[in-house]
Amino acid sequence: MEVNRRGPLFRIQFPDYTHDTAYQNAMLSLSFNFEENAPEEKEETESPKPENPKDESKLADGIYYGTAKEGIHFQSKGANVVKVEISNGKILSAESILFKDDLSPKFFAQYRDQLLERVKGLDSVEEVKKSLDNKSGKYYDGLAGATRTLRAHTSAVENALDQAKKKKAGTEFPFSYMEFFMRPNAVQSGSTLDLSVTRLKLHFPNGEEKLLSRQNLPNTASLLPPNRVAQFRRDRRFWCTSCKRT
Repeated sequence: MEVNRRGPLFRIQFPDYTHDTAYQNAMLSLSFNFEENAPEEKEETESPKPENPKDESKLADGIYYGTAKEGIHFQSKGANVVKVEISNGKILSAESILFKDDLSPKFFAQYRDQLLERVKGLDSVEEVKKSLDNKSGKYYDGLAGATRTLRAHTSAVENALDQAKKKKAGTEFPFSYMEFFMRPNAVQSGSTLDLSVTRLKLHFPNGEEKLLSRQNLPNTASLLPPNRVAQFRRDRRFWCTSCKRT
């Protein structure tokens, strides 16, 4: 006997009497003894399946400043810089800090801002780059005519995300970004480039700024993590007064 939601359930198994004439006229008598407060049948429920652990984000939360690697005036005026905030491993916000594509400032700025609005929620710019390469899709539609500005700011956002990845891995760069405070004299002759008047401005996460000249550049190596010092010293050759023009 079993008890389910509808009440008692009786199961009686009889032998096969159909082929035995001795049992054709037999009578069967059954008696039942019902008990009060009979135990209720517990419904079988599926055990909850363990949830698959969510993939941990590769981006460390924080604020990062990304520097573009191209742009309309990249060679003559320097790089565009964006400020990107990462929260829960995704882009929470992105805004322009230094804007060098000022050939038509209002025109290019509005396209820049629309792109930076569209990257919110991403943890990578791979789809953005594909959209720009194909000149179609979410990150390009309605923004035609400013492709170089879009590419520049995409590369700046990517640079910020790279910093977030490095921080997640335990490597953090000591300053946020740098820019030219005083550029080299563009009107020069000879085989060398005079950088004596050139100044770089470093921007730090705490808001501090530091001007660097060729003279105090060697001390800058002390600001870098050990794994970046060697590369910095190799690159420093471009800051000597006898540097060859390119």
